[in-house]
Amino acid sequence: MKWLAATNLLADSQGTLELASWFRSHSPGAESADFAVMAVAADAFVPSIPSEREPYVAKLTAVLNENVVAAVGSDVFGHLEVRVAGAPSATLSDAADEMGSTLLLGRRATKHSHSFVRLGAVARRAIRRLAGPLMIVPADWQGETAGSGPVVVAVDPSKPSLTALEFGGRLAKAAGRELLLAHVLPGIEELGVAYLPAARSVVLRRDQAQAAIDAFHGFVREHDLGDIPTRVVSGPTIDAVLELASEIDAFAIACGSRGLSLSERIVSASVGSELAALATVPVAIIPPDSAQRGRD
Repeated sequence: MKWLAATNLLADSQGTLELASWFRSHSPGAESADFAVMAVAADAFVPSIPSEREPYVAKLTAVLNENVVAAVGSDVFGHLEVRVAGAPSATLSDAADEMGSTLLLGRRATKHSHSFVRLGAVARRAIRRLAGPLMIVPADWQGETAGSGPVVVAVDPSKPSLTALEFGGRLAKAAGRELLLAHVLPGIEELGVAYLPAARSVVLRRDQAQAAIDAFHGFVREHDLGDIPTRVVSGPTIDAVLELASEIDAFAIACGSRGLSLSERIVSASVGSELAALATVPVAIIPPDSAQRGRD
């Protein structure tokens, strides 16, 4: 797999550099050419006169190199670059797409932080844009404490789940981990149930749970996924996936994107965004059309 690690030269980028370095040393056949690191300088703060602009960017590149060497060593990344842009999230997403790489972005919050703001502006915008596979990494992620368990792919019977599975399989191979499919049973509308007799609501819950299980198993059979271990869990989607990941010491979580617009996110939470903000492990979010991106 190919990776583009983004850094702002601050502490919240350390996790992305650590993760890329970890993959470099643990992935069979990985080469430094498959790993790049990029920083984006805001156009408004860079001199506009070419004679001043070029030395400024050169200095930033030297600082970037020093930062990377100090963080993970000098032989990890095959390419280091500083780009000047007005929109960092778009620049990084497009660069990863051009390189056929998965974009690694740091999360502002650490693994166990209780901070209200958990994703920075660049990460939030990159998730909304999602030009290709994106992985959000906790600021304090370290290889020494990486989960020993599988890569958990949160799935439902839908097309986005298929691309998430394809990516999750490659991610698991690169990490030397197993793959696990996790399906969360949907809840039922509590407002309507509240007015039904207790016995009837129990029957409705049981029937809906069984229908969801049958649909999931049908999805597994239809796409020949029977050889991959599965777990069916219940509860609020985000909580259920996070609890499962903690229980099995997951290495990472992957999920597909529904491609929600900003207005849709106001009334319907993005599972990928919520997982990326709260998980103690890296979270990969994959758009439905990314099956051919980031390949070896």
